Amino acid sequence: MGELDARALRTLREDCSWDAAERMIAERLEAAPSDVPAHVQLARLRMAQHRNEDALTAVMEAVRLGPDDDDAWAWHVAVLDRLTHWAEAAETGEEALSRGNAGDLTRLALARLHSGRRRVDAALALLAAIGPGTPLEARARVWRLRTLVRYRRLDEAEAEARATLLAHPDDARTVATAGWTLAWCGPATCDEGLAAIERAVRAAPADARVLAARCEALFTHARWDAMRRAAEEAVQRRPRVPGLYVHLVRACRGARHLGRAREALARARALDPDDEDVLAEHLRIRTADCAWDEAGEAARRAIERYPRSGRMRCELGYLRWAEEETAAALDAFERALDVDPQYVPAMEWRVHVLRSLNRHEAAEAALAEYLGRAPEAAGLHVSRAKLLLHRGAREEALAAVTEALRRDRRSSFALASQIWLLRGLFRWEEAEEAARAYVAAYPHKADPLLRLGSVLDLRGREEAALAAYDAAVDKEPGLLEASSCRVTQLRSLGRTEAAHEAAAELVGRWPDDPDAHLAMALLLTDEGRVDEADRALDTALRLAPQHTGALVGRVRLLCNACRWQEAGAAAARAETRQPRSLPVLFARSHLLLAQGRTREALGVIERADAIDPHDSGAARRRLHLLCEERRFREAGEFAGRMLRLRPWDLELKLRWSAVLQSQQRHAAALKAVEEVLSVQPDFVQARCLRVTLLCRTGRYEEAEAAAREGLDAYSGRTELRARLQLADVLDRLHRYREALVEWERIRAQHPWSVRAVCGMSTTLRALRCFDEARHMVTEALDRFPHNDDLRTELALICHGTGLLGEAEQEFGALADRAPNPRLEAAARRGLG
Repeated sequence: MGELDARALRTLREDCSWDAAERMIAERLEAAPSDVPAHVQLARLRMAQHRNEDALTAVMEAVRLGPDDDDAWAWHVAVLDRLTHWAEAAETGEEALSRGNAGDLTRLALARLHSGRRRVDAALALLAAIGPGTPLEARARVWRLRTLVRYRRLDEAEAEARATLLAHPDDARTVATAGWTLAWCGPATCDEGLAAIERAVRAAPADARVLAARCEALFTHARWDAMRRAAEEAVQRRPRVPGLYVHLVRACRGARHLGRAREALARARALDPDDEDVLAEHLRIRTADCAWDEAGEAARRAIERYPRSGRMRCELGYLRWAEEETAAALDAFERALDVDPQYVPAMEWRVHVLRSLNRHEAAEAALAEYLGRAPEAAGLHVSRAKLLLHRGAREEALAAVTEALRRDRRSSFALASQIWLLRGLFRWEEAEEAARAYVAAYPHKADPLLRLGSVLDLRGREEAALAAYDAAVDKEPGLLEASSCRVTQLRSLGRTEAAHEAAAELVGRWPDDPDAHLAMALLLTDEGRVDEADRALDTALRLAPQHTGALVGRVRLLCNACRWQEAGAAAARAETRQPRSLPVLFARSHLLLAQGRTREALGVIERADAIDPHDSGAARRRLHLLCEERRFREAGEFAGRMLRLRPWDLELKLRWSAVLQSQQRHAAALKAVEEVLSVQPDFVQARCLRVTLLCRTGRYEEAEAAAREGLDAYSGRTELRARLQLADVLDRLHRYREALVEWERIRAQHPWSVRAVCGMSTTLRALRCFDEARHMVTEALDRFPHNDDLRTELALICHGTGLLGEAEQEFGALADRAPNPRLEAAARRGLG
């Protein structure tokens, strides 16, 4: 079979024109039954058709007919590799080379096998043996580049890519691969790599691999619009290549143009429904649509088609994780590792799921094993960092993240995790620097901007955080997380109308996504629109019954509305669905505490503590509940033990200062808060508590100065806290007119802040403006009819105006309704 025939067959295989290729090969075999190249071409056709057992039969016949044919031995190794008979493939290739039956083609096939099985040095040694000037030198360079990039040896890859461009400037595929490599090496070399690929496209405008390389290079930098245009151009030039449609699907999915992605996927499935990439994209599209049953059935069929594929089982794991079916996800990742123990995504995700289930010892054991198998995997080093931090090993955790970035400086997971780790360690200035470095590394992605926004929000710079979220939405308008963060930030800044518009757009654009309905529910909850919020949460739970945020949101909503029986039922359902979820247990504890059942609430937190003894949130809640129970000695011992484990945990230190405050040890509490602020001056909760404690110790001028300093430094929710405190301080100083100005400013921005209504009412009572106070409180009660603070304020207004009967009626209703014994006692005192 001549060279022209081989090229024609390659084109037919790429275009899925199986019948035409079959006829060409059959004609050749009929004329020359012993033609070895024809049998090799038949094997390659069967591989393209995913008939791998038939491919093995054909290639074994080729080896029998041509025992010294290098092409036959090379494809024998490749077919065994495809069949996941890895040991046999390596043995076959090595034996053929040792006998002298095979040459550079077999070396190339063996190098690809070793590269896929993480035997990097063996692969590179075989490729180095294909010397310069040989016919396969260019292909050897291509695979060397791919291997170096795959194992993130990016400095070597960059140098090799430049050398390749000089050595083979006229080989379009080689130039395209070198350009793809430069694009992979980072933003500094991306444009140079893309320029090289464009030269290759001009030289070979219809070469499917060159067109695919351009799409892959744009994919690495999340340049979705450019990638979509490149993929559309590619499918116009080669309309029958399913792999090019897969790139179009990925580009449209990245830009969240799911309608266009579905169209491209339909074309790819029509051409080759059994292609692994096509099956994987079909699963991801159905998962994005929240079509769980259909996606599950598609995953089952894919696994039946590829029973030895770790990738297909991982896709099932991603689906189960998206459904919040954590146990099923863990099982899928474990089965993926059973069939392919070297598959790194399955390793990373199994550790991640074990951590989410609070099975930290199992996660540590698995991680130790996996790092031995894949020491270059940055994701495994990041998981190690998170486990180390969980155990309190702060410096070791930072070293593990540094190691992850040394292994792969472009790992978005490692860059994002570095920010998360620095945030958790209260090193917010460094976290902001890391976030800005992430933005510089991926200027076309939204995720870095979301990370930056979260750090800015933490530091009280809420306007700057909103600007980051707006920029993220501009980068990726179809990213639900970006739009959801924007809604949350608008809520925080008190821009209710804009928040409503954004939330309505969110629900309209993603009607089948539970997160969209949850964002709307939280906004409605803020405004006291309980029934509407409950309907939104019900929709979210109908879409995803295991959704933790929706389960917790419903318990808290019903609790705040004092619908105790419904809240208890919702908490029981949530625990049934997510028995090991700490947020669910925290919501249950919150409900019990609101009902005055402190001892039961403490029991729930102790269960959470047993699930994860190192969780900071559980520790803080336990400390608070011990304080509520007046068990101060136990609280002190527990706080000391936890602070020895987590000496950097400023939130825990702040909770301890609140315990000291509840014991009336205000000077000691103030000292503890100032120690926290000396470590992290931007810690908003600490600044607020300091103002309160300065008031408690009679240092009102200092308290006023601290509150005004907060007004100058912060915006949004943080500014609201500072202004609330300033108004309180002015009230205590009997500067009621100034306090009233501050309350009016607060209510202009946050008209439904209950604390602002109650505070302003207190000031108006002091000024004897009872009618105005009553009107304001009554209006707020129309929106929040079950709020005890508002009811108490109304009773005090009635008492102040001499309406003792109404005051008695309000206090009596509070005493009868209050589930909390302390609230009831306060109401009874009011009655007295």
